[in-house]
Amino acid sequence: MAIESKRLKNGQWSHTIRLQHNNLIVKETVRRITKSQARIVENELFTKLLKGAYRSLRKTKNPKLKEFAEAYKLGIKGQKSYASASRIIDQLMKTFGDRRLTELTPSDYLTHRGNRIEEVSPSTNNLELRHLRRMFNVAVADEEYTISRNSLAQIKQLCVDPVDNRELLVWEYRRMLNVAPPYFHDIMFFACNVGTRLQETLTLTFKQIHMTDFSAEVELLANKSGKRQLVPLNNAAVELLQKIAKDRYIDLKQLSVEQKEEAVFLGLHGKPLKGVRKPLAKTFRRAGVEPKDFHTFRHFWTTEMFNAGVNVKTIQKIGRWTDLQTMLRYCHTQKSQENEAVNRLQTHLETESSQALPLKKEYKPAQKLPKW
Repeated sequence: MAIESKRLKNGQWSHTIRLQHNNLIVKETVRRITKSQARIVENELFTKLLKGAYRSLRKTKNPKLKEFAEAYKLGIKGQKSYASASRIIDQLMKTFGDRRLTELTPSDYLTHRGNRIEEVSPSTNNLELRHLRRMFNVAVADEEYTISRNSLAQIKQLCVDPVDNRELLVWEYRRMLNVAPPYFHDIMFFACNVGTRLQETLTLTFKQIHMTDFSAEVELLANKSGKRQLVPLNNAAVELLQKIAKDRYIDLKQLSVEQKEEAVFLGLHGKPLKGVRKPLAKTFRRAGVEPKDFHTFRHFWTTEMFNAGVNVKTIQKIGRWTDLQTMLRYCHTQKSQENEAVNRLQTHLETESSQALPLKKEYKPAQKLPKW
């Protein structure tokens, strides 16, 4: 129950009364009365609502989940994550597609998750739960559907161990460069020198490269925020891009319409890549390094920028993190660095220049005065 009051141009008041009971929502606007009088009208309307006077306004749509899922996918078609979301929803509809919106219970989902946990990881199960929740939230917000609450809202996600295996040492990086396939060598080298994510690297086109006599940067479009972001390039990354362009007979200063849309990094067969799972695993195996994911290279870039003495705020800005706390999770320290840090304190305390605090004077009790 709620009353929204609004002052009209003629100085009078308009009160919009909104009532909800058992999936039925009633709205009515009254004018030329005070708010206390509007509360009396509100009570009268609510009495009528309880007696069934507005039964004809009750929601009527209760479609099958697979039908609602198709309408939901149309609504998110413009989003960046549409492809993966559509794939996950289609998988869920194999189990729940024939059920009505109001028929899916928490126990039904928990049974499904218990079966799926043997097939997919906990993180994938959590992703499926999040997509189902979003679908139900949309249905609850839409007044045309009979569902009034999200039955999955109280289900907790599975515990997922944080990924902590993303530390890469410099000698491991150099060994991997020596054994990586030529096309993956360039991708890895660029990511470790610029700090780009996987999709930002694979979707990079020549029109996103901006070079002048004084600076060079890339314009990233396929990023997490979806905003246009400019990232500076070091000399090594510039030389790599110039070499790639020269080998493909492309002049970066005079690009044709077709060349602007060409992907910078191509696969083994000269076509744009959608993923690097196989060459990544092969490179780690050849180098004798414990396998890690591609995002490790972004952790490596952050750590080595910090080790090179770059200010953390500068690293945060170039790396495009919204807050410093998130950036610090990408910065790894080694045991040798930690030992060196604590030993610096010892060295500082033992130096002759350190000023020692004066010793406290020995306490001597006051002499007793003689009795007269």
